[in-house]
Amino acid sequence: MTEIDTILAPACKALFGGTPAELGVALHSSARLRSAYTRRPAMDMAAARRAGDIDAARIAAQFALNAVEVGA
Repeated sequence: MTEIDTILAPACKALFGGTPAELGVALHSSARLRSAYTRRPAMDMAAARRAGDIDAARIAAQFALNAVEVGA
């Protein structure tokens, strides 16, 4: 597991119950990620993971956790 995956793991678990490795598949198939409040953070996390950008991953993960916290 990479450092980025470690950062994204709690947010992925909260958003769709999976791992960062399953994020791409979840974007296409998970009903939980169809809401605008959850889809956008998931897309940002996937982009950060693809780019290997640790700072973007931290921001996206926090954004995702905030979306879950407010009941998205």
